[in-house]
Amino acid sequence: MKQSPIGRSVSIFADGLGQRVALRATTFVLLTLGIYALGRFGLSANDPLMGTTMLFMILAIGSMIDIYPIKRRSPLTWASIKANREINIGVCLAAVIVFAIALVPGLQHVFELTAMPVLNWMIVLVAVFVPSVILEINKRVQRKRRPEEIQVEDVVD
Repeated sequence: MKQSPIGRSVSIFADGLGQRVALRATTFVLLTLGIYALGRFGLSANDPLMGTTMLFMILAIGSMIDIYPIKRRSPLTWASIKANREINIGVCLAAVIVFAIALVPGLQHVFELTAMPVLNWMIVLVAVFVPSVILEINKRVQRKRRPEEIQVEDVVD
């Protein structure tokens, strides 16, 4: 652990964590509602399975990708992504399982999903990065507001 623990009298939401949690929650709520509505009403003729399938992919893949930026307070770098082999193996294994569920007809049926056209896949694969991009922008904005704080992580990277 590179950071010392917070004191007993300090809230766990200190140092901007509360703001980060609120931002993440708001981003995910708006993204999931938007993707479901787009899949169900915008890209299909009121097909709840299309909305559910797109939502499933956003939540499953998005949660895997979200591990990387949420783990660090400093801006995400390629070196920091490559640094944790165990997380990378776990993410790859989880991705294989999620894509199998979404692509294999028998598994689609079990999970009540449907096949998605290419346009829907492209939308999903772009949308899963939205929360991470928003968090990274927020990290950079927060750093500019408090340039005097140097994170131990930055020195190590």
